[in-house]
Amino acid sequence: MRKKKKVIGLVLGLFLVLPGMAFANGTMSNTTNKGENSTENRLDQRHYQMMDKNWQEKMKQKQQKLLSFVNKYTPEKTQEWEAVIKDRNRIIEKWQSPQFAEKRQQWKKEKMAKFEGLHKQYEEGKITKEEFVKKVHGGKETGHWKIYHELKDSVKNNNHKRTAQLLNQLLTHYKKQNEIMNAAMKS
Repeated sequence: MRKKKKVIGLVLGLFLVLPGMAFANGTMSNTTNKGENSTENRLDQRHYQMMDKNWQEKMKQKQQKLLSFVNKYTPEKTQEWEAVIKDRNRIIEKWQSPQFAEKRQQWKKEKMAKFEGLHKQYEEGKITKEEFVKKVHGGKETGHWKIYHELKDSVKNNNHKRTAQLLNQLLTHYKKQNEIMNAAMKS
């Protein structure tokens, strides 16, 4: 059950991990300071930055771009894609609602404690940068990013077969993530 919460947190909290990766690269400093450049403040800022209207607009544009690819390369799956995206948006909206405020805060505390512990291990040389990044992600691979970028390249090169294949992989990934997020919110 706790693992499910972490998974949903990782999925919904991807925007929180990106600053963590900056730590791994050594671009951020002074993790114990609660001042302007502290980890916690940066993650709070990132959260609000990601949840503003510009972020929502960018997400909507990305979804529209995906749907345009679907309409061109796998038109038989348009309705399925629309349903999955609608469900994903509903889940994200529900997660951001006041109803889940306590759960989000608890998740954030757990995430921060885990991150700070891993970062300390990394700084002490107990784990490598690759291990740090993998553990911060909870062992989950970030293949969907790779798929999305491959998809953009495939569309650019007008490779119909590969594009259809990548869209199907991405659809499967989105469905799986929706199930994980729904399960985590119910627990």
